[in-house]
Amino acid sequence: MEKTDKLVLRFGRTAVPRDAKKERFRPTLGDLIILHVLSKGEYIDGLWVGVQTPDREQHKLLLERLRAALVLVKTYDSLRYRRLTCYLKRIWVTPVYGPRACFYYRLGACVLNPCYVLRDTMTPEHLAATIVHEATHARLWAMGFRYEEKARPRIEAICVRRELAFSRKLPHGDEVSDWVEQTLIYLRSPTFLSNAELAKSRDDYAAEELRRLGVPDRVIRGIFVLRRVLRSFVAATRKVKRYRSARRTN
Repeated sequence: MEKTDKLVLRFGRTAVPRDAKKERFRPTLGDLIILHVLSKGEYIDGLWVGVQTPDREQHKLLLERLRAALVLVKTYDSLRYRRLTCYLKRIWVTPVYGPRACFYYRLGACVLNPCYVLRDTMTPEHLAATIVHEATHARLWAMGFRYEEKARPRIEAICVRRELAFSRKLPHGDEVSDWVEQTLIYLRSPTFLSNAELAKSRDDYAAEELRRLGVPDRVIRGIFVLRRVLRSFVAATRKVKRYRSARRTN
C-alpha cells in the first residue's frame, strides 16, 4: 500500500483506490422522506429491517422473508452475521433504487426491490446470499474503497466470492453456489460494469417503472431530457467549486 492523496490497495494486478479521508455522504431529502415517512420496519439485533409498501399483506410477507434470510446467516455463518450487523445500518425493501439489490452508501443500507424479494424463484438461501453480498460492499465502503469504474469488477468479484463462501456453508446451498459461480463468469466481460452500462440499466428501470405507473412516453422522454440538463448543471457547479477550492489552497 502506497500513501498518496488516495491510498491504493492491490488485489492481484488490479490497483483499487482507497479514499483515505473516508468522506461521508449525507442522505438526500427524498431519501429521508421515503425512509421515515413511507416505510415501516423493526429492529433485529440492532439492525433496522423495513419495507416501503402501502399493502399490509405484502409488508408482512416481505418482512417474513427477510427474517428467514437473516436467520440463515446467523445460524450458519455467525462471523458474517456479526459483520453484517456491524457494517449495515439497515436492510430496506423499496422499489426506488433499482430492480434487484444494491448497497446505498448514503443510508448505509442493503436495498432490495420488492419484486426481487417476492419472485417465485427466490429462496431464503438466495436472499441470504444477496444480503451477504451487499454487506460486503458496506464493509469495503467503510474501509474507504469507492465503487469507481476501474475498481468495480474487482470489488464485485470480492463480494461474489463472499456469497460463494457463505452458500457453501448452507445445507441446501448448491443452487445458490451454481448461480454465484455463473455471476463470476459474467464479471469477466469488460463492459458488464462500465459506467455506460450501469447508467443504461438505471434509465431502463426508471422508464419501466414510470410506464407501470401510467406515465405517457412523451412525459418520460421530457423527464430524461430535464434530468440530463440538471446533471450537466450540477457537474459544472461542482467543477467550479473544485477550481475555487484549489485556488484558495494555492
